[in-house]
Amino acid sequence: MYNRLPGRAPKYDVCLSCGGQKLVKSHRCITCSGRTYYPHKYIGDKQNAELSPKLMKNFLENAKGKLIERNKALLAMVFLTGGRPNEIALMKKEDVFDWPEDEGFVCLRLFNSKLGKVRHFKIRERTLIISKDSALMEHIIKYAENVVEPTQKLFPLTTRRIEQIWEQTTKGYACPYTARHQRLVEVSRRTGGDLTELLNWKGSVDLKSITPYLSAKPTKPARIGVGP
Repeated sequence: MYNRLPGRAPKYDVCLSCGGQKLVKSHRCITCSGRTYYPHKYIGDKQNAELSPKLMKNFLENAKGKLIERNKALLAMVFLTGGRPNEIALMKKEDVFDWPEDEGFVCLRLFNSKLGKVRHFKIRERTLIISKDSALMEHIIKYAENVVEPTQKLFPLTTRRIEQIWEQTTKGYACPYTARHQRLVEVSRRTGGDLTELLNWKGSVDLKSITPYLSAKPTKPARIGVGP
């Protein structure tokens, strides 16, 4: 499949999408032909890198450089919502607001980036309700309050730049899609595999896409505002 020069064996790494081998130089996975830019420290698939609230808090406390508050809010947003980087980049100040029914919760609105070919059957946006007491939520609230215009983007960054900030702050540990995967697993556990909640958090109407998360065993009673 790939040409090999005499005496030069290609170097491989672990693909975070399928757990197979990918070429280090081109970042191309031999198994799924996908691309990933996150060199994984541990042998295994992306589930081996667990992102706990305590670990994320340590990463943010040790963050350095310019625009620290923005970067902390950015990583907190990715961790709490499990949103895709390009969806996080589209968020505006007006997409962060208090839940009208309970002041102890915050609504985070994301616009789905994967609509597919039949767009009028897809969910164009989703609103996630998360408790203000959730870990790292304080970074989001504090940063959003400093944004002046309601229509101003919270994170005026490209998708690649968001991935780079994650990589720099976490020192290459896992990737944003690891946080997305683990958030969906946590939602499944706390809601007992509720299909509506899973589809809403994933931003999809395809039941096949949430099948891997239905086997997660419930660990806490279902409640509104799933958060860590």
